[in-house]
Amino acid sequence: MEKTVLERPVLCLSGWRAWPVMSWSMSRTLSSMTGADEEWFGGCSFATVGSFEGAVRRVMGVVRERWGDVGQELDVVAVSMGGLVARAAAVGLYGGGDVLRVKRLFTLSSPHRGAKLAGLVAIDGASRDMRAGSEFLERLDEAERERGGRGYEMICYGRTRDWWVGARQSAPEDMEPIWLDPPPITMSHLLVTMDRRILGDIAARLTGNEPVLSCNGAPLKD
Repeated sequence: MEKTVLERPVLCLSGWRAWPVMSWSMSRTLSSMTGADEEWFGGCSFATVGSFEGAVRRVMGVVRERWGDVGQELDVVAVSMGGLVARAAAVGLYGGGDVLRVKRLFTLSSPHRGAKLAGLVAIDGASRDMRAGSEFLERLDEAERERGGRGYEMICYGRTRDWWVGARQSAPEDMEPIWLDPPPITMSHLLVTMDRRILGDIAARLTGNEPVLSCNGAPLKD
């Protein structure tokens, strides 16, 4: 069977302290759903990274290793903290002059307005920076404003009953997430990468097909 050719490579970013299996599994699933060879995909995890500076530097290192240089334009699929890492890298925060060239950013349950859990438990710099109203989040928003906007398309997904981030928190203040109810009796945040409705929508967009999901207004509940 002939493989699908994507418009550009896809970088998958995991969440806070998540092991490489998360980004690897997401890459494999999207490869299968799109019909594209796994060579189109790359993954980056932050299992041993405790700061956003370290996370951005790791992303830049992975991009160089995987695609040769940081000038490669990418689509990025990012889980939880990974969405903030991608945004920071795209505006040049902590990149040492390098900027992640993002064409489209898909974020899954990312704490764009802060994470609920970070307000209760914060054991490292990255988790403290994910508190609502943190200096880091304000700096990130300001950096985007100074650049005249993000300069790329962003699609945010969130799920209700997410006690870690919250459905309402999973998109920046200037937009609303595409939100879904998770299956009953499930870990909404931790299992978001297994939601095939979300991954199916991302796969459709990556292959230039009609999106499956659309924004249905502000989440009615977290």
